[in-house]
Amino acid sequence: MEYRINVSKLTKSQGKTRYIHLFCAEQLGIYSANLAYYEIKAKFPEPEYKVTFEVWENRGKEVDADEYFENLFRKS
Repeated sequence: MEYRINVSKLTKSQGKTRYIHLFCAEQLGIYSANLAYYEIKAKFPEPEYKVTFEVWENRGKEVDADEYFENLFRKS
């Protein structure tokens, strides 16, 4: 699984108040994601910033790397 931490900042433009995306941090491990989330949340307090957390469940499969790269980079 992958974990994504998104940070948005509250802005006012053209009479509207909304959050704009600043950056995201991706973590591969749950323990590093936990640490990063709380560190980022402490550095970017609400309501000026909004910190969200996403869990991405990916599937992988083992492939023959030689064949895979040969097919991927084969010149037409």
